[in-house]
Amino acid sequence: MRKTILFITSLLLIVGCVSFQYKVTEDLDPYTKTNLISESWNRTHGISGSIELNFVYEKNLDLKYLSFHYRDIDWLFIGPKDSFMFLFSDDGVLTLSPSTDVSTNVSSGGGVVMVEEWGLIKLGEEELDQLLKKTIIGLRVNGKDFHREYNTEFPAIQARWRAFSTKYFSG
Repeated sequence: MRKTILFITSLLLIVGCVSFQYKVTEDLDPYTKTNLISESWNRTHGISGSIELNFVYEKNLDLKYLSFHYRDIDWLFIGPKDSFMFLFSDDGVLTLSPSTDVSTNVSSGGGVVMVEEWGLIKLGEEELDQLLKKTIIGLRVNGKDFHREYNTEFPAIQARWRAFSTKYFSG
């Protein structure tokens, strides 16, 4: 399982670095021979960076994940507990935590230094249902000492999530 998670995370990093528009890819995990279906480039932007929020489906095991990839000029140090708070139009809040260790990197180019933090959040049916059916109006990502808030692009992100789930998720 750990090798599968590492493969998914590596795949998402590679796909995220080379694509510049939304797409869905299907790959075979070489370790477990599991079919992995994932989105890329499902982003919302904040003041100085962005966070990518993509569904990943491990088809053979019927496991659903939300991958995240934070890119900004400041570290958040996303923690293992209650790091993602989705805010809904009905005043509801869905709090999610990474299922894996959060990976980090520093990259530079063109005179800009960006920090990156990424990982996976395992989704149960209840969390998935809320992300697909409720209207998201914002996201707060909590770090060790401060947080980032995002409140744009959610109608497009949710429309893509709905299309992805209709096409790929079983049940």
